[in-house]
Amino acid sequence: EIPQGSKGTLAWQPMDGVQEAEVFGRIESDAEWSLDFIIYLARILLNYDDASAAWWRQEVVPAVDAAVGFEPEDSSREYRRAAKLRDRFADFTASVEFGLRRYQKEGRRTSGVLKKLIARYGKTQESRRQLALAFTLLDDQPLELLSSLLESLRPEARLQAIFSPALSDYLAMDPTRLLPSTQIPVWNGGAGRWVIPGLRAAQPYKSAFDDMERGSALSVFGPRGTELVTKERPLGASDYALFALSG
Repeated sequence: EIPQGSKGTLAWQPMDGVQEAEVFGRIESDAEWSLDFIIYLARILLNYDDASAAWWRQEVVPAVDAAVGFEPEDSSREYRRAAKLRDRFADFTASVEFGLRRYQKEGRRTSGVLKKLIARYGKTQESRRQLALAFTLLDDQPLELLSSLLESLRPEARLQAIFSPALSDYLAMDPTRLLPSTQIPVWNGGAGRWVIPGLRAAQPYKSAFDDMERGSALSVFGPRGTELVTKERPLGASDYALFALSG
């Protein structure tokens, strides 16, 4: 187990009887949040949160590789593996969204959750670019925070925004993939908001190997499942749930 208070945001906590579907419905209908932001935030955590990245690398990937097998002549292996990774990622994104519930109750601005994300993960040029991209995905954009993040980037990092029609396929093959260096938020004066050029007309990816459960949701950045990542407590009747934003 990764105990409460460990480095990063990943922690196992006892289930408290809160219904996941109720939480998902409440957050996804709240103008302060968006499904795209939540699922992209999950990708960011798998890259920049030490505990989340270790859990994915040490537990999820080996289990998926073992389940898929290593037949060299199996032309479908890459796609079956990617589908299984997306299936595990769906549970992780559900945990991320469930973990946001306490910030949703208080309000995104009042809680300062976005500033907390910058303080915890915005240590490098690349991580700040990724956080700026994530904040751009919010319907109710934090304009001052976005401007501050973008001003902190080197000039060359702000000159590469291009349309990229294959981004959905690229992201779908590995949940740890983030938007590439060709993507940066660009101001759209007509819309009065920041946009990501490479996502123009992008559609969510779904293959014949994907099995979407009823109640799940799909974004261009991947799926949000219906169940949290859980495991049984060794000496008790209840389960532990993975709250990916508990810290």
